[in-house]
Amino acid sequence: MMGAVLLGASLAMAGALDGVWRQDCARGYQREEVFAGEQGTFTERNFSDLGCHSVKVETISRGLITLGADLPDGTREIDFVFSSVHIKPRNEETAAHYRRRRICGYRDWAADEEREVTGRDCDFFGLGSVIRVPGAGVKKFGIVKITPNELYFGDLSPERDGSSPSKRPSTLDLRPYRAIP
Repeated sequence: MMGAVLLGASLAMAGALDGVWRQDCARGYQREEVFAGEQGTFTERNFSDLGCHSVKVETISRGLITLGADLPDGTREIDFVFSSVHIKPRNEETAAHYRRRRICGYRDWAADEEREVTGRDCDFFGLGSVIRVPGAGVKKFGIVKITPNELYFGDLSPERDGSSPSKRPSTLDLRPYRAIP
């Protein structure tokens, strides 16, 4: 019975995030979070222009969120467990570039089609610098400050990258996500 009470409380806390939250454009880059109960979708958009008018590619991470303890500074712990990561080239030029470079090992990229890259090794920048995309079940540890119309997430750094509870961010990224009606 106690487990059911705790699960109900966790779902109610997660419900405080429900909705669509988006950051303003910053030099051709924009982030968005969509929450529904304990489900979370994080989308990063890279644009062809600095004003964020023409989307070039989207990276979409889906998974489960858990809101944890309130912290003394008015933030709250938030953890994210990846279920999948997808990349979606949004135009033919980007898809062709990805095909030529075999991004994440794929040769058949197409505009406006998502490809799952969960757990894959990818050289996104063509510099021989391979990045391992998070695999299913990988957990990230963060913080969040919830206000009626804005969300602030933890500011990631090499020392506080969210890879473990001890590396949970301790300060907020001051670029808010705003509620989208």
